[in-house]
Amino acid sequence: MSIIQRIVMFAAVAAMGCGGASTAVRADEGAPAAADGAETFDSPTGEKVTLDTKHLKRRTLLVFAADFCPICRRETSEFVALAKEKRGQVDVVGVVMDSERSAARHYVDSQKVTYPTIWDPEWRFAMRYKVKATPTLVLLAEDGSVEAVASGLTDALKKKL
Repeated sequence: MSIIQRIVMFAAVAAMGCGGASTAVRADEGAPAAADGAETFDSPTGEKVTLDTKHLKRRTLLVFAADFCPICRRETSEFVALAKEKRGQVDVVGVVMDSERSAARHYVDSQKVTYPTIWDPEWRFAMRYKVKATPTLVLLAEDGSVEAVASGLTDALKKKL
């Protein structure tokens, strides 16, 4: 990512904030789930994470977050607790959107993220789900379609889980 792209992205994020906890949950029926077949991504810590959002074993919650987002840092312990509570029922996958790997790794390490996490520095994966701010949570059905989208772990989203 060029310095100009980073400045534009930072300005856009600063202008909209890093999200906020809305109580609304919306379902974007027909929203794109992923490219055909499994994809392999880098994790913030350098490992590879393979996702196949078209052939899920169970419902999956994508957690879009970033180290630059104070709301994300404040709410991550809830995401980690939810992943533990719903293990075997709902898979949780993190998507860290910091442009620098060191910031993404800092987020995962400092927040003690235990669920699989991919690094999306250019927001390419996030764009598939029309993610415009962090934190954003996207609940996928077993067929990969979008069931719900929320700005954080809202009560409405918890009921859907």
